[in-house]
Formats: sequence, C-alpha cells, structure tokens
Amino acid sequence: MRAPVLLLSLALLSPALAHGQAFVHPGILLDAPALQATRDALRAGDPLKTTAMAAMRQSPLASLEHVATPFARVECGSFDKPSIGCKPERDDAQAAYTHALLWAYLGEEAHAPRPWRSWTPGPPR
Repeated sequence: MRAPVLLLSLALLSPALAHGQAFVHPGILLDAPALQATRDALRAGDPLKTTAMAAMRQSPLASLEHVATPFARVECGSFDKPSIGCKPERDDAQAAYTHALLWAYLGEEAHAPRPWRSWTPGPPR
C-alpha cells in the first residue's frame, strides 16, 4: 500500500518540483477565498450563512467538551459491518473540522487548533 501512495505523491509533486516551485496543498474543501467570502457574508448578516452558523454552533460536534475516542485499530466494513471504532472516528474527524471552521470563520481562540495530544484522553483501546 505504501508504494502506490508514494508513487502517486511523487507523480503529483514532480511537475512543481521540476519547475522549482514549492508544493502548495490545494486544501480539502475550502480555500482562503472561500473562507473569506463566508466571513464576509456572516459579517453582512447573510441569512443563509448566519442560519447555518447558528446550527453549526448548536451541534454536539462544536462542543468544547468533545473528547476524542482513540482506537488502536479501526475497522469499517460495508454498511459498518464490522464496525470497530468507525462512528467514534468519524465523529472525532467531524468535530475537528467543525472547530477548524468555527475558528476560521469567527476567530474564536477556544476553537483554535490544538495539539493532537490534547484530543486524546489516554492510550488507544
């Protein structure tokens, strides 16, 4: 599995490296202009954006009390069969993304990125 990933990574990086350009990550779902557009819409009181923001803030995923549930091994089969740590892993990822969005849109330090250790309560299960 490592070899195909390494080859794909090198193939994607090689054009930029060949031209002396630094690699710039394309982002996952949002880039800086999209984040800024949403910030601007929130400041302007756009009803669609403010309603969505209110819903996001009310989500359990936005809770500052969220504690990640690490598993030593996660198995996610078809239709979650087997399901060993699948839902907790998804919830943890969605919570991290929700906090990242809240921090990016609102600038609230409580939602700022934290080291991974602060999200893990102890040794994996």
